[in-house]
Amino acid sequence: MFKMINFGSEETPKFHAVVTIMVNGETREVIPAFTDYSFKRKNFEKDKLFKSVDKTKILPTLFCFAESRIFIDEGILLHDYTGRELVDLQDIQIPVMVYLDKADNMNLFGLLNEPLPSVIIPCESVAEAYQKVATTAYLSQGASKDDWVGLGGIVSKDELLIQIRQFGNKYEIGGTTAQGYFGLSANTSLLQSKALVMESSALLGEHRTFEQAENLFKAMVQAFGVRAAQQTRYVKAINTCISQFDMATIMEALKKIGATEKLQIEKSKCDDKIACLQSLIIEQATLLKHSKE
Repeated sequence: MFKMINFGSEETPKFHAVVTIMVNGETREVIPAFTDYSFKRKNFEKDKLFKSVDKTKILPTLFCFAESRIFIDEGILLHDYTGRELVDLQDIQIPVMVYLDKADNMNLFGLLNEPLPSVIIPCESVAEAYQKVATTAYLSQGASKDDWVGLGGIVSKDELLIQIRQFGNKYEIGGTTAQGYFGLSANTSLLQSKALVMESSALLGEHRTFEQAENLFKAMVQAFGVRAAQQTRYVKAINTCISQFDMATIMEALKKIGATEKLQIEKSKCDDKIACLQSLIIEQATLLKHSKE
């Protein structure tokens, strides 16, 4: 946790946040410094899920710092973790080190036990320091909704989520689209809660089986092609049609989609594709329904 130390006097206090880091087996106290180019950290104050997260499950990480000298020489303003400006560094008795942002630990200050495992990165200029930050950020990757589907399933042992992830992997479609074929639409927050706090409650609402989802996907491929069947807007349109009729009728209607209908959809403007798609399928479904009356 941060320590607030007064580097001024009682009359003119100058408090700054201090952490203990470990570099090459040696512990030292430093003031982590930030600039106007530092990444904006998440604010977890109103995040209900954050309070339930087990912080002991955080994977090991390595904090990176650069010497403050190059930033001072280039006139870059520095401030501490609390936002207080760092001035007259010669009067501060401990090193001021500029934190180099990394996606895996930029929000972990104050959460991990100290000393924080760290490394001092040699940089000849501010540009070089932030080029290293930029390169690391470019090659870093956060969890996508597909990933949260899988994580939520494997951690909470939710068989439905596991099947949705397997379905998405099998047919190379995203998490939202894969859920659509199962007739579901779980938001990312719910998926995160199942992965982070092992929420064991099953997803609510009716849903299709893996076999039903697979049959619907194959029918979509047959009607519109693989590329279309992999798109969220197509499965959303189909689900709307199913809600108005039933799956069996819509599956039959899809078989009636021919070259003329496909061309009509392809020629429609992007914003109109869903409406056009729904209209064509509902038309076919209505004809099928009337033919059976």
